[in-house]
Amino acid sequence: MTTAGSLSRYFIAFLALLWLAPATAGADPAHAAKVLVAAGEVSATSKGKPDARPLQRGSLLYPGDTVITGKGQTQLQFTDNMTLSLHDDTQFAIDDYQFSPQDQKSQKAVFNLVGGAMHALTGLIGKQTPKEFQVNTKVGALGVRGTEFYSVMDKSLHVTVAEGIVSLTNQGGSLDILAGQSAIASSSALAPQITPHPVNMERFQRGGGRPGGGGQGGSGQGPGGQGPGGGQGPGGGQGPGGGQGGPGGAGGPGMQPPPMGMPGMTGAPGVGSGGLGGGAGAPPPPLGPQKQMDQQKALLPPPPP
Repeated sequence: MTTAGSLSRYFIAFLALLWLAPATAGADPAHAAKVLVAAGEVSATSKGKPDARPLQRGSLLYPGDTVITGKGQTQLQFTDNMTLSLHDDTQFAIDDYQFSPQDQKSQKAVFNLVGGAMHALTGLIGKQTPKEFQVNTKVGALGVRGTEFYSVMDKSLHVTVAEGIVSLTNQGGSLDILAGQSAIASSSALAPQITPHPVNMERFQRGGGRPGGGGQGGSGQGPGGQGPGGGQGPGGGQGPGGGQGGPGGAGGPGMQPPPMGMPGMTGAPGVGSGGLGGGAGAPPPPLGPQKQMDQQKALLPPPPP
């Protein structure tokens, strides 16, 4: 009887192992993030595996992976609900990542912005255990306290904070960057400094180009009064095609320029003429920090609900 009972228990345990085996064999190791958006040239390499694999919506990323963008951009969502946007010509490594909602003591997020531009909205690790969140670069390390920030790593590290606080630390010292502030670290030996200039991510934006000049507004010839100047038309904004032009100039009654011409400059008196197309010219005045942040937020769609 005892032998039969033992055999019965062993048989039940064996059946349980058979039932669990397929699920265990097919289980995916804990991933760090998934791809929400991938546009253009976006790939990843894994530690010890130099061959790059293309990324698309739904692709999974793991600790040890490095995301690389060429002429492309991507938006990632980490398991702690952090959202990260990477722009053109960017290399971003997930050096170490551990997240467990049940065990905050084991949480850790260590990244490396090798080069390029990123926009981060930190998740639970950045809010619950901010000391365990770090973005390393060749000139300094970024720590956060419940934060949204922009960062460009080129010849120097440039950071703009939208919300919360970012600490920038290197061999030269440490600096807390508050919401609405920007800072630059030009080398690992020099202390970071506050700058009035926000991060400019224009050259890391897909399709972005150098702004061209505005067209020349028409002017009229005639006695007295103010005639129609060159109207302000489309052409400003992101991408190739140029920035904002000034308003058209004043003249006497004369020939009406074509409707919706390119942005005009001040018209000089003379024989009336239509607006001329804009060529290369001076760039538009720099955007204020908040307007530039709004444009950068609109670059990639928000994560799905």
